[in-house]
Amino acid sequence: MTEAAGLVRDSQLEFAQSTDLSVGVELELQILDARTGDLAQLARQVLDSVDSAPAPARGSIVPEVTAGMIEISTGVCADAADVLADLEVLRDRVSSAAAAHNALVAGGGMHPCQHWSEHHVFDSQRYLALYATYGEVLKQTTVFWQHIHLGCADVERVPVLMHQLARYVPHLIALSASSPFMEGHDTGFDSTRLNCPSPFPTAPCAPFTLSWGESTHHLSQWLACGIIESIKDLHWDIRPKPEFGTLEIRVLDSPLSIQRGAYLAGFAQLLGAWLLTERPFVPCSEDYVVYAYNKFQASRFGLEAVYIDPMSRERMRLSDHLLHLLETVARHARARTDEDALTGLREIVESRRNDAAVLRGWYGEAKEFGAVSLKSAAIL
Repeated sequence: MTEAAGLVRDSQLEFAQSTDLSVGVELELQILDARTGDLAQLARQVLDSVDSAPAPARGSIVPEVTAGMIEISTGVCADAADVLADLEVLRDRVSSAAAAHNALVAGGGMHPCQHWSEHHVFDSQRYLALYATYGEVLKQTTVFWQHIHLGCADVERVPVLMHQLARYVPHLIALSASSPFMEGHDTGFDSTRLNCPSPFPTAPCAPFTLSWGESTHHLSQWLACGIIESIKDLHWDIRPKPEFGTLEIRVLDSPLSIQRGAYLAGFAQLLGAWLLTERPFVPCSEDYVVYAYNKFQASRFGLEAVYIDPMSRERMRLSDHLLHLLETVARHARARTDEDALTGLREIVESRRNDAAVLRGWYGEAKEFGAVSLKSAAIL
């Protein structure tokens, strides 16, 4: 590798200026045939229709790995109310574009009966290059996420906050879980999406460091070795996003409604506010002894999961810990929308009715997956 190439790659690690706890959301949505509810390979046509309309004031609508997917992303938002406003505009634009092709858009972490092998990789340079590397198994990534970005003004706080947030990955999984079905079967998991095989050669968690300098040392080594070409190639559950000046939380299923997506973003923002301002603990490497277990419990059992406290090793119900956490972060609520988000999420926990439970209920009534998918589109 030449010195010039090294300089280009290292520039990816320069952390942009941002405002503490600004928030942004990316939602990956399903494109459905409006008659059958099957995934429709229409991303190119929908995007062409979006591009022919006036550009939105904020945010973006872009393709994803396969042609039955599309992603909407907000601008930089101050709070959950801003997130919801952006998502409403973007949803309406992409829904109108899809309707021109007899298609709908829907939330949910996985299509309930799609077979990944039947899909087509989107014809962009990036995704075709990934397909050349990973082959047919790349299509297994036809799953749908919500990513939440939190601004962090002090780059030295980035690795600390990243590892603090890791303790609450199970809570975010259980609240957002919306993928109980795979290829026409109930898997028994609330979030099947999290258990889909990944072809990517990076681990789910960042190496444990508490300084940005040590973090960038790891990243620059991987860049220099060609293990990754950019930060986009890091498929960590929580990763830094230097070009935005944010931390990106990447464990949530796409919700069935954009209101739920805004509530989850508001909760993540309040969680970040509590961690940044009160600094209730310093993370340590021992936190990760129970990380995989807690994550599995949340994806398998959702709000009925067992949670092991990383420090005390006490076992408890995740729902009990989550209710206490919602109460803890509530003191950082600044607006009515924050309170609405906490109220809405508290109702989910107390009723044990996340989106996975909603989908199971719909299937119990309809006994037909196409009807479940079409109902998902109706409430987005």
